[in-house]
Amino acid sequence: MGDATGDGNPGDGEGPVHEVSLSSFSIDVTSVTNADFARFVAATEFSTEAEEFGFSAVFHLALAARPDEVMGSAAGTPWWLGVRGADWRHPGGSLSDNEGLDEHPVVHVSWNDASAYCAWAGRRLPRRPSGSTPHVGASTAPVTPGATTCSTGMTGGATSGRDGSPRAMI
Repeated sequence: MGDATGDGNPGDGEGPVHEVSLSSFSIDVTSVTNADFARFVAATEFSTEAEEFGFSAVFHLALAARPDEVMGSAAGTPWWLGVRGADWRHPGGSLSDNEGLDEHPVVHVSWNDASAYCAWAGRRLPRRPSGSTPHVGASTAPVTPGATTCSTGMTGGATSGRDGSPRAMI
């Protein structure tokens, strides 16, 4: 795990390459797709936090929004922009949609959104087993944007945020 090419950003937790050991676990083979999430929303009338808040973070190269919708970048991460109107249906902002992207991973889904989806789907989010201690760097490893992943019965291994909270791939 880590950055072997030297182009990583330490602020994103991309440190030097290091070995990480995980206990065995099970996890779904694929990420939750836009089509999967759309079925959930249609069945439950669920509204994501990005939809409720009215904005989400968009990678600068995926931006599809009017200039007045760009709220600015997050401190220390100028490649992520706060964008009004960005949500799972509008991944780049209000000028985008997910038409033709049914089999792509759903994005702009918070941990709470992913947890609600997993409960509906009879799954659960990956988590660190209680009492475990992550190896150095394991809990600060970046999560690749773009995928919500559910577990069918994790028996070990995990992903967590820097503060130790559960962290979904979003």
